[in-house]
Amino acid sequence: MAFSAKSLVIGIVVALVIGLVLGYGVAPQRMDMTELEQQISQLKGQLNTLQSQMENKNEQITNLRSRIEELEALVPLVERRIEIEADGEVLHYQETHVWSKEEFSNITGNQKEFESGQIVHFNEIYNVNAENLRIEYDQEKGSTILKCDIHGTFSGSWYDFHWFLNPLDLDFINSGFVKSERELSWEGNIDGVAITITLRFPFTINYCHAHVWPK
Repeated sequence: MAFSAKSLVIGIVVALVIGLVLGYGVAPQRMDMTELEQQISQLKGQLNTLQSQMENKNEQITNLRSRIEELEALVPLVERRIEIEADGEVLHYQETHVWSKEEFSNITGNQKEFESGQIVHFNEIYNVNAENLRIEYDQEKGSTILKCDIHGTFSGSWYDFHWFLNPLDLDFINSGFVKSERELSWEGNIDGVAITITLRFPFTINYCHAHVWPK
C-alpha cells in the first residue's frame, strides 16, 4: 500500500508538472494570436484612414484644378513667345500668343477683326519695315502666331535691334540675355504676361546692348 501511495503521489506530481509545462506552452501561443489580431486590426484601421485621406486629397486636387481653370479664364493672354531668326539681310519674326480657352474661342469667332488689330498693333509698337505680316492659328494649343519678314536692320556687318528692344524696355546686356554660340535668349514677365524671347543666327555671335555681329 505504501508503495502504491508513493507511486500515486509521484504520479500526481508528474501530472501536475506536465500540466504546467503544457499550460505554459499553449498560453503564449494564444497570447501571440491575440496580439497578431490586434496588430491586424490596427493596420486595417490605418489603411482605412490613409484611403480616406487619399480620397480627400484627390478631391482637393480636383477642386484646385477647377479653380486654376477658372482663374486662367480670367486672364485672356497666358503666354508670349517671340522668335527671331536671322537669314542674310532679313529677320524672320514669329510671335506666338497662348490664350485662355474663352478668349481663343472669341478670337476664332471674329478672325478678321482680330488679325487687323494685331497687325495694326505690331506696326504701332515696332518702328520697322515689316513685310508679309500674317496671322496663323493653332487650334490644338489655343494659340495665334504672328509672322513677318523684317528688312532694313542689317548694316552689312551687324544687326541693329533697337527697334525690338526699346519698346519692350530691354537690353541684351543689362536685361541679362543668355548667350549661347548662335543664340540670345531671355525669359521674364512683361505687363503681367510670361514671355520668352529667342534670337537665332547662322554664325557664332558677339553682341553689345542692342547689336549682334559675327564673332
